[in-house]
Amino acid sequence: MRNFSLLGFVLIAALVVSGCQRNAAPVATDAVAGVGTPTGVVTIEIVTADGTKAFTVDEVAEGTTLEQVMESARDMPVEISGSGTTAFVHSLDGRSTSASEGWTYRIDGEFAHSGIGAAVLSPPTTVTWKFGDWEAGE
Repeated sequence: MRNFSLLGFVLIAALVVSGCQRNAAPVATDAVAGVGTPTGVVTIEIVTADGTKAFTVDEVAEGTTLEQVMESARDMPVEISGSGTTAFVHSLDGRSTSASEGWTYRIDGEFAHSGIGAAVLSPPTTVTWKFGDWEAGE
């Protein structure tokens, strides 16, 4: 009986630890877009006064949200809270949002008017992030 309790504890601990890790795998999954859905590359650009940093995520399925891509991007310094329609970028490339400034993004050059959890992508796509005054809008 004691062995079963120990085994149960080990299994639960393994599930908790694996659930806390950031997913760095490609986001083309059957759960996201269905079997046979086309995939492509999403490029994420972070534009700052120091220049532009680019990150690519391969094999992104049509219909994947920007939130899913941002969460799966390797080595990209991003802090996201919430999920789905409440997902919000708190920090990107070490720069945090405030009451008057924050990150805005464009998808293929078009200013986005939705949150990252509602922004559906159609790869190949380029997402460009810029930090600025909320009042300035675009």
